[in-house]
Amino acid sequence: MSSFLLFFFLSFFFSSLTGELTLTGRVTRIGGVKEKIIAAKRTGMKTVILPKSNQPDWEELDENIKEGINVHFVEHFSQVFEIVFPDFKQTPPNQLQLDNNL
Repeated sequence: MSSFLLFFFLSFFFSSLTGELTLTGRVTRIGGVKEKIIAAKRTGMKTVILPKSNQPDWEELDENIKEGINVHFVEHFSQVFEIVFPDFKQTPPNQLQLDNNL
């Protein structure tokens, strides 16, 4: 379920992540890389996020399949977040301003 929701969310931004996340945020290996890349291209995806452990599978693909796809390899969800939201500035907890009107 988490992989479906994450895929749907990232697809909204024209990026795709395929795989599953553990409760600690680790991105796990997937199967069917070729088929998933072809499907991503058909739906207009330009950026694909794959598990780092699938990098050899990506490198084995024919160049015509990889053409036009910007791929990122990740091991943890924090890396996914940085790719999808590159301009996000996180405020350290000790600098948060509380709204006293709540």
